[in-house]
Amino acid sequence: LELLLDCLGWEFGMGAWAVGKMGELGAITAGRTTLRPPVQWKGVLHPIPIVEALVHVILKLQEMHPTDTDNPLTQCLRQLLLTMATLTGPIFQNSQERKQYASMLLHGTLQLLQRVKLDEENSYLIDVLQILGRLVANFRLSVLAELNDLNPVLSGMAQIGQQLLHDQVRDCEQAGGDVESMELREWREEALSVLVMDCTVLLASDPWLMYSGSEVTRRQAQKHLASLILGPLYSGMVACRTRMAALEEHYLVSHHAELDEDKEDILASDQKEEMEGISTVGRLDLATALASLAERHAHTMPRLQALWGEGNGQNVITAETAALLEEARLLTLYVSHLL
Repeated sequence: LELLLDCLGWEFGMGAWAVGKMGELGAITAGRTTLRPPVQWKGVLHPIPIVEALVHVILKLQEMHPTDTDNPLTQCLRQLLLTMATLTGPIFQNSQERKQYASMLLHGTLQLLQRVKLDEENSYLIDVLQILGRLVANFRLSVLAELNDLNPVLSGMAQIGQQLLHDQVRDCEQAGGDVESMELREWREEALSVLVMDCTVLLASDPWLMYSGSEVTRRQAQKHLASLILGPLYSGMVACRTRMAALEEHYLVSHHAELDEDKEDILASDQKEEMEGISTVGRLDLATALASLAERHAHTMPRLQALWGEGNGQNVITAETAALLEEARLLTLYVSHLL
């Protein structure tokens, strides 16, 4: 395995690499690197048999050791599969061979996706999502849309995303808004970052959705994609972020606490980036996204007005009022980014 990774890390020439560092598992680099070995390496790499073997061994090891997905061997196997997902260029004789390779990778990744665990911290989930991110970045919808496994993969991504968002809200409610005490919060946030920013947003902004075929077929493809994954994740993301922000604001005001200024700036920057990305998703089905925001706005504003009125004109900011103000602020930002 190490020898094969070393071969894939060979300096193939100035045009061999795109942005990023090969073999590095991390949300920052997922989906942003492709590897273009020259055609002479085809006899050495044999990409399709290697992928088949990797997936088979990973699945077999999971059957043998279902509770140990983070040992060095399985991590190395997934790292190698991630690297294999970046292969492109002259190593494939033609577009049909490249499509066959993409199909094998997507099918194998679907099998891995079906075995993720969401109830405990593990690197397996992050790795599999990063492999998907590389597949999306490398092959794009122009290839992936022709593969039978795309719909099951998208459905699996949506289910994972919705479960992660649901669990974040549940734990935040149990913690009373004290997000720092949430045990799995950072791990879930990392997984959501890869799932949303490196997979879903990349799919939503694919030029294939905007310029291929006729306007009618483009709209059909956009709505189909939105119904499978983009719509559920958009509404789920908005619901999770507004609810958690309200809970955290209630906690901070109740305990007379304040966020560190530097940390607050970082969080605001990350929030802005996420909103810009998820808005790309919402625009694929603008009417549904706006309806979701309008529904939440209609739920928030009457409660805010009622609490504000209880102050008898003194505009007393209670913890409950502050929480609803934060919720309303975020909803306004989501609308502005969407439009």
